Amino acid sequence: MSRLTATFTLAAMAAVGGAIVVSSLSSPGLSSSQNQAPSISSSVTPPYTPDDRGAEERETPSTTLGPTGSTPTVVHLPTSVAFVRPVGINADGSMEIPDDPREVGWYTLTDVRPGDEGTAVIAGHVDSRTHGKGAFFELDTLRAGDEIVLETVDGPQSWTVTDLRVYEKEALPIVDLFSLTGTPRLALVTCGGPFDPVKRSYRDNVVVYAHLSVPELANAA
Repeated sequence: MSRLTATFTLAAMAAVGGAIVVSSLSSPGLSSSQNQAPSISSSVTPPYTPDDRGAEERETPSTTLGPTGSTPTVVHLPTSVAFVRPVGINADGSMEIPDDPREVGWYTLTDVRPGDEGTAVIAGHVDSRTHGKGAFFELDTLRAGDEIVLETVDGPQSWTVTDLRVYEKEALPIVDLFSLTGTPRLALVTCGGPFDPVKRSYRDNVVVYAHLSVPELANAA
Protein backbone atom coordinates (compact mmCIF):
# COMPACT_ATOMS: atom_id res chain seq x y z
CA MET A 1 0.00 0.00 0.00
CA SER A 2 1.29 3.46 -0.84
CA ARG A 3 1.42 6.18 1.82
CA LEU A 4 -1.13 8.18 -0.17
CA THR A 5 -3.58 5.28 -0.12
CA ALA A 6 -2.94 4.74 3.58
CA THR A 7 -3.73 8.39 4.30
CA PHE A 8 -7.18 8.16 2.72
CA THR A 9 -7.84 4.85 4.48
CA LEU A 10 -6.94 6.30 7.87
CA ALA A 11 -9.22 9.29 7.27
CA ALA A 12 -12.10 7.03 6.28
CA MET A 13 -11.64 4.79 9.30
CA ALA A 14 -11.54 7.84 11.58
CA ALA A 15 -15.06 8.72 10.53
CA VAL A 16 -16.60 5.42 11.62
CA GLY A 17 -14.88 4.82 14.94
CA GLY A 18 -13.97 1.33 16.03
CA ALA A 19 -12.07 -1.30 17.88
CA ILE A 20 -8.83 -2.30 19.49
CA VAL A 21 -5.50 -1.96 17.71
CA VAL A 22 -3.35 -4.12 19.96
CA SER A 23 -4.96 -7.06 21.73
CA SER A 24 -3.83 -9.73 24.16
CA LEU A 25 -2.70 -13.20 23.12
CA SER A 26 -6.17 -14.58 23.73
CA SER A 27 -7.57 -12.49 20.85
CA PRO A 28 -8.55 -14.04 17.47
CA GLY A 29 -5.70 -15.64 15.54
CA LEU A 30 -3.69 -14.09 12.77
CA SER A 31 -5.00 -13.70 9.26
CA SER A 32 -3.58 -12.52 5.96
CA SER A 33 -2.94 -8.77 5.72
CA GLN A 34 -5.71 -6.55 4.38
CA ASN A 35 -5.21 -3.29 2.48
CA GLN A 36 -6.58 -1.07 5.21
CA ALA A 37 -5.43 0.54 8.41
CA PRO A 38 -6.32 -0.60 11.93
CA SER A 39 -9.73 0.55 13.10
CA ILE A 40 -9.93 3.81 14.93
CA SER A 41 -11.46 5.82 17.75
CA SER A 42 -11.90 9.59 17.80
CA SER A 43 -12.25 10.14 21.56
CA VAL A 44 -9.42 9.80 24.06
CA THR A 45 -9.49 9.06 27.80
CA PRO A 46 -7.29 10.09 29.53
CA PRO A 47 -6.99 13.34 27.48
CA TYR A 48 -4.45 13.01 24.70
CA THR A 49 -1.70 15.61 24.61
CA PRO A 50 0.80 15.61 21.71
CA ASP A 51 4.46 15.52 22.58
CA ASP A 52 6.54 18.71 22.83
CA ARG A 53 6.81 19.13 19.06
CA GLY A 54 3.03 19.27 18.67
CA ALA A 55 0.84 17.68 16.02
CA GLU A 56 1.35 20.54 13.56
CA GLU A 57 5.11 20.08 13.50
CA ARG A 58 4.80 16.31 13.11
CA GLU A 59 2.65 16.87 10.02
CA THR A 60 5.45 18.88 8.39
CA PRO A 61 7.74 16.60 6.33
CA SER A 62 11.38 16.66 7.36
CA THR A 63 13.68 18.38 4.89
CA THR A 64 16.97 17.46 6.54
CA LEU A 65 17.05 13.76 7.32
CA GLY A 66 15.80 12.41 3.99
CA PRO A 67 14.78 8.78 3.37
CA THR A 68 16.86 7.09 6.09
CA GLY A 69 14.49 4.26 7.02
CA SER A 70 15.29 0.57 7.09
CA THR A 71 13.46 -2.71 7.77
CA PRO A 72 13.77 -3.66 11.46
CA THR A 73 14.83 -7.16 12.50
CA VAL A 74 15.52 -7.01 16.26
CA VAL A 75 14.53 -4.57 19.01
CA HIS A 76 16.67 -4.12 22.14
CA LEU A 77 15.00 -2.64 25.22
CA PRO A 78 17.04 -1.93 28.38
CA THR A 79 16.48 -5.47 29.76
CA SER A 80 15.04 -7.52 26.89
CA VAL A 81 15.48 -8.40 23.21
CA ALA A 82 12.88 -9.47 20.64
CA PHE A 83 12.82 -10.45 16.98
CA VAL A 84 10.71 -8.17 14.78
CA ARG A 85 8.33 -9.61 12.17
CA PRO A 86 6.48 -7.66 9.43
CA VAL A 87 2.70 -7.66 10.04
CA GLY A 88 -0.54 -6.21 8.67
CA ILE A 89 -4.04 -6.44 10.15
CA ASN A 90 -6.50 -9.15 11.15
CA ALA A 91 -9.91 -9.65 9.57
CA ASP A 92 -11.53 -7.71 12.45
CA GLY A 93 -9.37 -4.65 11.76
CA SER A 94 -6.99 -5.14 14.67
CA MET A 95 -3.25 -5.10 14.14
CA GLU A 96 -1.56 -8.46 13.70
CA ILE A 97 0.87 -9.57 16.39
CA PRO A 98 3.13 -12.63 16.06
CA ASP A 99 1.79 -15.79 17.73
CA ASP A 100 5.02 -16.15 19.68
CA PRO A 101 4.80 -13.61 22.57
CA ARG A 102 8.60 -13.35 22.51
CA GLU A 103 8.39 -11.69 19.07
CA VAL A 104 6.94 -8.33 18.04
CA GLY A 105 5.30 -7.06 14.86
CA TRP A 106 6.28 -4.09 12.71
CA TYR A 107 3.23 -2.63 10.94
CA THR A 108 3.99 -2.50 7.19
CA LEU A 109 0.81 -1.23 5.53
CA THR A 110 1.65 2.45 6.02
CA ASP A 111 5.06 1.85 4.39
CA VAL A 112 6.86 3.68 7.23
CA ARG A 113 10.14 2.01 8.15
CA PRO A 114 12.02 3.06 11.29
CA GLY A 115 13.92 6.20 10.29
CA ASP A 116 11.49 7.21 7.53
CA GLU A 117 9.40 10.37 7.86
CA GLY A 118 6.33 9.57 9.95
CA THR A 119 5.84 7.01 12.71
CA ALA A 120 7.04 3.41 12.52
CA VAL A 121 4.81 1.24 14.74
CA ILE A 122 5.99 -1.96 16.46
CA ALA A 123 3.57 -3.88 18.70
CA GLY A 124 3.96 -6.89 20.96
CA HIS A 125 2.33 -8.87 23.75
CA VAL A 126 2.78 -7.86 27.36
CA ASP A 127 2.34 -11.45 28.58
CA SER A 128 0.78 -14.83 27.80
CA ARG A 129 -1.14 -17.50 29.70
CA THR A 130 1.24 -20.15 28.39
CA HIS A 131 4.58 -18.32 28.11
CA GLY A 132 4.44 -15.79 30.94
CA LYS A 133 6.16 -12.48 30.21
CA GLY A 134 5.88 -11.19 26.64
CA ALA A 135 8.44 -9.27 24.60
CA PHE A 136 7.04 -5.91 25.77
CA PHE A 137 6.44 -6.84 29.42
CA GLU A 138 8.75 -4.02 30.55
CA LEU A 139 7.40 -1.38 28.17
CA ASP A 140 5.48 0.53 30.83
CA THR A 141 8.68 0.93 32.88
CA LEU A 142 10.49 2.94 30.18
CA ARG A 143 11.02 6.62 30.81
CA ALA A 144 12.16 9.65 28.81
CA GLY A 145 15.86 9.36 28.06
CA ASP A 146 15.97 5.54 27.97
CA GLU A 147 17.64 4.03 24.91
CA ILE A 148 16.07 1.66 22.39
CA VAL A 149 18.30 0.02 19.79
CA LEU A 150 16.89 -1.41 16.57
CA GLU A 151 18.85 -3.82 14.44
CA THR A 152 17.85 -3.31 10.80
CA VAL A 153 18.86 -4.83 7.47
CA ASP A 154 21.13 -1.79 6.96
CA GLY A 155 22.66 -1.61 10.42
CA PRO A 156 21.78 -0.38 13.94
CA GLN A 157 19.59 2.56 14.85
CA SER A 158 19.68 4.26 18.25
CA TRP A 159 16.42 5.76 19.55
CA THR A 160 15.74 7.82 22.67
CA VAL A 161 12.44 7.52 24.54
CA THR A 162 10.60 10.85 24.65
CA ASP A 163 7.24 9.90 26.14
CA LEU A 164 5.03 7.12 27.49
CA ARG A 165 1.24 7.27 27.12
CA VAL A 166 -1.56 5.02 28.37
CA TYR A 167 -4.85 5.03 26.42
CA GLU A 168 -8.04 3.06 26.76
CA LYS A 169 -8.05 0.84 23.68
CA GLU A 170 -11.17 2.42 22.22
CA ALA A 171 -9.50 5.85 22.58
CA LEU A 172 -6.16 5.08 20.94
CA PRO A 173 -5.32 8.09 18.67
CA ILE A 174 -4.84 6.05 15.48
CA VAL A 175 -4.28 8.91 13.01
CA ASP A 176 -1.52 10.41 15.16
CA LEU A 177 -0.04 7.02 16.05
CA PHE A 178 0.18 5.91 12.41
CA SER A 179 1.24 9.31 11.06
CA LEU A 180 2.83 9.26 7.61
CA THR A 181 4.75 12.55 7.74
CA GLY A 182 6.96 14.56 10.05
CA THR A 183 10.21 13.91 11.86
CA PRO A 184 10.97 10.16 12.12
CA ARG A 185 9.33 8.70 15.19
CA LEU A 186 9.12 5.19 16.67
CA ALA A 187 6.07 3.93 18.58
CA LEU A 188 6.18 0.72 20.61
CA VAL A 189 2.74 -0.56 21.64
CA THR A 190 1.48 -3.22 24.03
CA CYS A 191 -1.42 -3.93 26.40
CA GLY A 192 -1.75 -2.56 29.92
CA GLY A 193 -4.08 -1.36 32.61
CA PRO A 194 -6.64 -3.55 34.42
CA PHE A 195 -7.08 -7.12 33.19
CA ASP A 196 -10.62 -8.40 32.48
CA PRO A 197 -10.63 -12.13 33.37
CA VAL A 198 -13.92 -12.67 31.51
CA LYS A 199 -12.82 -11.07 28.23
CA ARG A 200 -9.25 -12.23 28.90
CA SER A 201 -7.85 -8.92 27.75
CA TYR A 202 -6.39 -5.72 29.14
CA ARG A 203 -8.36 -2.48 29.10
CA ASP A 204 -5.60 -0.17 27.89
CA ASN A 205 -2.76 0.24 25.43
CA VAL A 206 0.69 1.41 26.52
CA VAL A 207 2.54 3.43 23.87
CA VAL A 208 6.20 4.44 24.12
CA TYR A 209 7.34 7.13 21.67
CA ALA A 210 10.99 7.63 20.68
CA HIS A 211 13.07 9.81 18.35
CA LEU A 212 16.31 8.96 16.59
CA SER A 213 19.26 9.59 18.89
CA VAL A 214 21.86 9.84 16.15
CA PRO A 215 20.33 10.21 12.67
CA GLU A 216 23.57 9.04 11.04
CA LEU A 217 22.99 5.54 12.51
CA ALA A 218 19.92 5.16 10.30
CA ASN A 219 21.54 4.17 7.01
CA ALA A 220 19.99 5.41 3.77
CA ALA A 221 17.84 2.79 2.05
